[in-house]
Amino acid sequence: MADKEGARKLKKLAASLSSAYFSPIPYWLGMPVSEMYDWVDTANEMNKEREHNRKQQQRGKKR
Repeated sequence: MADKEGARKLKKLAASLSSAYFSPIPYWLGMPVSEMYDWVDTANEMNKEREHNRKQQQRGKKR
């Protein structure tokens, strides 16, 4: 049962990265898991920067 759960988490991670980077799921499934997590960190940083910039733009429009 634990193997199924691990495989499901890996597939979900690959699907999330595929969506974030507009790339095929098999690309991510062929990558070492540690490298996948590095890409997750990068995507999270990019999302934080986008959100920060979006908030800055909204503040500028309210003035």
